[in-house]
Amino acid sequence: VQVNAGQTLTVFGDLHGQYFDVLNMLGMAGLPSKNNPFLFNGDFVDRGSWSIEVILLLFALKLKDPDCVFFNRGNHEMLEANIIYGFAGETGSKYDMDLFNLFSEAFRNLPLLHLINNEVLVVHAGLPGPRPRVWLPGQTHDPEDAVPINAKACTLAEIRACDRYTELTANSYRE
Repeated sequence: VQVNAGQTLTVFGDLHGQYFDVLNMLGMAGLPSKNNPFLFNGDFVDRGSWSIEVILLLFALKLKDPDCVFFNRGNHEMLEANIIYGFAGETGSKYDMDLFNLFSEAFRNLPLLHLINNEVLVVHAGLPGPRPRVWLPGQTHDPEDAVPINAKACTLAEIRACDRYTELTANSYRE
């Protein structure tokens, strides 16, 4: 993403289905435009009661101004998180699971990061890598408290080789 002099890039993060908060933020930031591009940095859904409304609004903004609205995939744009934190249930109760499957497909195809002016990296993070870990009930979110413990950092080559279409399942955690 290139941001030129006179432009303001607004980065939004962790909307979590809070539709009225999103409307308030849009009231403060204005609507996206050539001089006011937006980057939504993951976690659009889950936890809040209006995840459907949030993601449909974001997709509508992208359709209206495709060169001014950008998305990064966050850890709540994953099947596992959507089942645990409510987006799957909300979609199923308001519409049906076929729509949830379409959202899941859209999420799997989102970029993981954006590089602004070849200087600033914007990434949500939190997505499973080549060695997925799981937190069990009662554990903290300290990386050393995960199962298995990550003994070494992932390389860029390992991250590049990850299949973005593979979702975590119970078998993902078995040796």
